[in-house]
Amino acid sequence: MPAAQQLSGQPLRSFSSNTADQRADSQRPNVKGDGTDQTSYVLTLLTDPAHNHSMNSLRKTYFPPQLNKIPAHITLFHALPGSKLESDVLPGIKQIASRTPPYRVRATNPFRLSHGAGIKVVDDIDHANDSKRGRNMTRIIHAELRKKWGEWLSEQDSTPPRFHYTVMNKVNNERVIEQALEQLNKSFQRGEDVSGGKFDHSGKNNGQQDGEGEGGHHHEKLHLVGEVQGLILWRYERGGHWTDPEHFEFTGRDR
Repeated sequence: MPAAQQLSGQPLRSFSSNTADQRADSQRPNVKGDGTDQTSYVLTLLTDPAHNHSMNSLRKTYFPPQLNKIPAHITLFHALPGSKLESDVLPGIKQIASRTPPYRVRATNPFRLSHGAGIKVVDDIDHANDSKRGRNMTRIIHAELRKKWGEWLSEQDSTPPRFHYTVMNKVNNERVIEQALEQLNKSFQRGEDVSGGKFDHSGKNNGQQDGEGEGGHHHEKLHLVGEVQGLILWRYERGGHWTDPEHFEFTGRDR
């Protein structure tokens, strides 16, 4: 089996974050002798299409449109150094992927970020089979890779993260953030996207953002439970671009 595969049947695409944002020192890999401008990589979870579509729809709705350049994602590591790609990064990812079975996660609730809103993600333990009950596979995967790569990880990647989707960021208007959180909480209570794909980023709430009064025909069910099917390694380039995504599918079996 191929250890890694690029996006099946699709040309490689380039995603970019806000080019005005510069990576903080805490995101720089701690590799001696390497320049801070070296190529680095981002490692995220690969989730099933239905779940990813729901989370990406929320991001497209609430993230400032002109700044939303990357898809919804759950990040494991933010800055893996290119100088360690062949010797450490790829072998570590392949080993994890070969012995990890697919497992389920759940998007649980919106929470406040400094300049936006995130969606907390946890392993769907309550609905796991007996062999997985009580396990937290995402944290296990992160901990095992952190142990392998600990000497040269960035400050940010050296600590256990809060796994989440970012659906709004880079917003300085408190009213806009509050309105987004209110609408997101309503969506999660109902189990459907009440925004209808629309959100007033100006902060001028007309009182009908949840679609009430339009028959609710445009509301879309939220797939809050998703299956983690593998890992995606993205190339992070200077300027904030994410390119050359590689998929590493989980091929392990439950024991």
